[in-house]
Amino acid sequence: MSKHIPLTLSSWTLGDECTFEQRVKAASQAGFDGIGLRAENYIDAIHSRLRDADLLEILDKYQIKVTEVESITQWADDDMPYEMKYKEQICYHMCRLFDVDHINIFLLEEYPLDYISEKLKSLCLRAGDLKIALEPMPYSGIYDYLDGYEIIKKSGMDNAYLILDN
Repeated sequence: MSKHIPLTLSSWTLGDECTFEQRVKAASQAGFDGIGLRAENYIDAIHSRLRDADLLEILDKYQIKVTEVESITQWADDDMPYEMKYKEQICYHMCRLFDVDHINIFLLEEYPLDYISEKLKSLCLRAGDLKIALEPMPYSGIYDYLDGYEIIKKSGMDNAYLILDN
């Protein structure tokens, strides 16, 4: 594994049509240090009757770590759907299980920057000791890094970060 920034296979690279072990094995064979894992990937693994201990064994078998947990969405909605509230809790669990210190978030909906900053503050408070990594994307409600940086500054939270993904 690299000393500073692990080479991570994105959770989206292999899609949804592979098992957890296939995902980990592919990352290992391709020379990656770790994998990104979406809450949906984790739920699929659990639904296939794997337990948390099984997932950790598979990671150890291939010498791969989970290095990125994704993602909390709809976190700025005043009426955040229950499915997203559950997904948020799953992301917290995944971080603790896999020893990942941050969760990637993005926002597809468009809101005023001050409003988003307050919602980010609330999310950061719920996350506690975990970092919240805001990811601007050109097709999202936060489409550039300048707005993302401004939102983080206005939130005033020490656990709010800007993720630069490439």
